[in-house]
Formats: sequence, structure tokens, C-alpha cells
Amino acid sequence: MNTRIDLHVDRQGNCAGSYQNLGATTEFVIIGNRAWWANDEKGLNASIEFAGYVGPEAVAAAKEAAAKARGKYVESSAAKLTETVVALSLCRMDRAYADVPASVPSVEHSSPARRKGNGA
Repeated sequence: MNTRIDLHVDRQGNCAGSYQNLGATTEFVIIGNRAWWANDEKGLNASIEFAGYVGPEAVAAAKEAAAKARGKYVESSAAKLTETVVALSLCRMDRAYADVPASVPSVEHSSPARRKGNGA
């Protein structure tokens, strides 16, 4: 499996968790319209490598950005993060919870099933 997502979403669409793709992990927190995210070393190196396809100036900019972000959470708008990492658009599930009674405090699924090749 190349991609793994761990999401924790509340009724207002606030979200925290991690996104792992091709071995690189991004941890994130989304509260309202603000987001904070941190890439691991593999993710930072991948951004520098990808910049190599653009050119030397892009590599220099990517190295500078990676040095500033290394070991830190970067703040951005929630919209920017969810557009960049499309899978995180799942965090905007506040409408999905509109009809769930307030007496239901949380939902947890400990063993996802597979049906017809799709997750349950």
C-alpha cells in the first residue's frame, strides 16, 4: 500500500492526523480556516528532488524552504493544504455530520472491511 491516511475529524470539520504517501509522512492539524503541517525528512527531500525537474533556481528555493520547515509545523490556510493534498479534503466533513444526533460522542472503526475492492 503506497498511501495511508489517519484522520480524526470533529463535527465542525476540524481535523488532525497524518498522511503517508510513498513512504513520506505529513502530519497536519486543521482548525477552522487555518492549517499546520509538517513533512518528515523523506518528504522534504522529495520536494527538492521534484524541483530538479523545474531547474536550478527551483532546487535552490526548495532547499531553502526545506531548511526553514525542517522539524517545524508550517502554517497555511486550510484551503491551501486541502488543495495541495487532495486526500485531506476528507477533513471538510462537517456537513456529513449534520444529521448525526448530538448524543453520539464519537465513531470508530477498528477493522475496515473491503467490498468490491473499495474500503468500507
